[in-house]
Amino acid sequence: MKQILLRADDLGYSEGINFGIAKLVTNNKLRTIGLIINLTYSKNGYELVKKENICLGLHSNISNGYPILNSKEIPSLVTANGTFKSSKEYNHSMHNFVNYNDVYNEVEAQYLYFKKLTGRKPDYIDAHAVFNATYFKAIEAVALKYGLLGSVAKF
Repeated sequence: MKQILLRADDLGYSEGINFGIAKLVTNNKLRTIGLIINLTYSKNGYELVKKENICLGLHSNISNGYPILNSKEIPSLVTANGTFKSSKEYNHSMHNFVNYNDVYNEVEAQYLYFKKLTGRKPDYIDAHAVFNATYFKAIEAVALKYGLLGSVAKF
């Protein structure tokens, strides 16, 4: 028999997404979820699934809402009003404006906030909506630093 792995990203993005993912989890249709940690509905999303037997990853985000760090600390990632630049700005720019230290520090801050909120390490780290080599390198470096590469989720 063939099996398929389904993963839902964006837990924490909105109340509707949270409830949809939670319903799939409680109906045993879904066991792997990526949590965005920096948005208004992040805590709500986690509360809905925290007692479930799931693989929960950090769906790192540098394109929606406000950063975990002070925006002045990561100027290449934010707009004048302190919110993250849009995924369109990252994905359609003719040059790579992402500063490695800025993105590394924000991804690490999101990792640490994930641990604070959930009381555990994420099972994995991935990227939300931005396709950028510097961002991917920073995610990999944070994963290496905290021992997340090569680990197998157990549930």
